[in-house]
Amino acid sequence: MKTLLIKLPINPEDRNDFDQIMQPYGLATISSYLKSQGCEVTLFDAQAHQLLRREILEYIKKLKPDIIGFSAMTCNLAVIISFLPAIRQFLPEATFVLGGPHVTAEPVSTLKNYSDVDIVVIGEGEYTCLEIIRALENGNSLENIKGIAYREGDEVVIAERREPIMDLDALPYADWESLPMEKYFAQVSTRKNYVKFFASRGCPFQCTFCAAPLIMGKKLRKRSPENIVGELALLPNIMSGTLDLAIRR
Repeated sequence: MKTLLIKLPINPEDRNDFDQIMQPYGLATISSYLKSQGCEVTLFDAQAHQLLRREILEYIKKLKPDIIGFSAMTCNLAVIISFLPAIRQFLPEATFVLGGPHVTAEPVSTLKNYSDVDIVVIGEGEYTCLEIIRALENGNSLENIKGIAYREGDEVVIAERREPIMDLDALPYADWESLPMEKYFAQVSTRKNYVKFFASRGCPFQCTFCAAPLIMGKKLRKRSPENIVGELALLPNIMSGTLDLAIRR
């Protein structure tokens, strides 16, 4: 079963409407994990490639994925939703999966308000997305998958929350090779060749402006120094020029 993980631009009507372009790190970690498990996955950053709506739709139509995954924040939810009916016209059997901060906070309203959304991933996505793919491949029910919400008739079913991934070193490095690394930059960086990089997950604090505890849990889980350095050592071979790092701990 062919899976597409795609990051859409903030404004798909104007290819130059952005003030920064950062890697879709969450999608990249999910992509690398799924590939390590033998799944057929394409990771595509339409914003970094500065594609317009019609070009994105043409790309998806040509690829013909069975599953399309999006990472939804509140600020980009409307753009994602606007694409779904158009994709559904030429891929009527495709499964649309949304993860990320907005749908983790609002799984019920997302499924009730947007009929084209098929499955919502709540919290961390690596293990959950693999189980979704395996279930769809084999024609199995979603009822035994933790960390999701979906429709059953007119009702929204919210599954048991998935336990946090405690051993972060067990996950492969992010799928940097699938991203146009030379195109990324951020407002906090004076250079291009910018990398957004996470060294831990979870946060015990409750800042009202931050979704980290909601998505990743309240328990701090750290990658080992060896694991972090190992991934950093790969990046100069993938990127050209001087590397500028933003490491989240």
